[in-house]
Amino acid sequence: NADDYLTAEIENTKEQSAVIVPKEYDLEIYPTINVLKYGNYTFRNISGKIDINEGIAQIENGQSKLFDGKIKFDGKYDTSKDGAPFFDFKYNMDDLKFQEMFKKSESFKLLAPIAAFIEGIFNSTLIISGPLKTDMLPDLTKINASGFLETVRGKITGFKPLEDLANTLKISELAKMDIKDSKNWFDIKDGVVSIKPHDYSISDMSFTVGGSHSLDQTIDYIIKAKIPRAKLKDANLGSALEKGMSTLEEAASSRGVNLDLGENIFLDIYLTGSITKPKLKIIPIGS
Repeated sequence: NADDYLTAEIENTKEQSAVIVPKEYDLEIYPTINVLKYGNYTFRNISGKIDINEGIAQIENGQSKLFDGKIKFDGKYDTSKDGAPFFDFKYNMDDLKFQEMFKKSESFKLLAPIAAFIEGIFNSTLIISGPLKTDMLPDLTKINASGFLETVRGKITGFKPLEDLANTLKISELAKMDIKDSKNWFDIKDGVVSIKPHDYSISDMSFTVGGSHSLDQTIDYIIKAKIPRAKLKDANLGSALEKGMSTLEEAASSRGVNLDLGENIFLDIYLTGSITKPKLKIIPIGS
């Protein structure tokens, strides 16, 4: 039956060469597939239209359940040219769990490593294209993608860059962040994920976060922070601090910045290094 055939075809790719769409075929297929396994993904209740013509399999109005969430997709799998097969897809994903995607999707694990530290649910729209390897999985170093990820609800815990920032500023609220209804726009090119600046509010503080990270887990982010002067004083900033905000004030003075005015302190926080070994540089820019 069709289910057995599709399972056999996908299992055969483990052997392994890419599946070639015959150029002489001209078909329209309207499949209903109960279960389809692709790597660590298990898709259920798949429907849609597959148009096969001139070495291209075009999928329209695809729908499926994935990891207790839902996914809709359109796109093509193209073997009409010599060389590696090429894919070009658009996905809309709803109600997916960060932890489950991180555990079962190698691509997600590499492209969104922070997901390992988030408990929660997200939606996402993604346009993605690139070559496939012989195992029928994307070559992440060569893909191009853009889209957004909306955190419906989530809590970040155990993420070392945030923990280090919290310890440096002596503001414990930063170590564990609650995220809700947050949309992050991103682009992916040549294995680098670029996150467009996005605003976050935590208690009476505000942060604009943007930057990039790579498949090798190196990070390059800048956080523009606005923190109440009273909160920094109450936090007793810095292990060597004895006089209010003297650490920040000394850094500001060396740059000709006056922190004596206003109830808020503005900081540029540079986050580099790697996810497991982050480096922080905090520059006061005004008040």
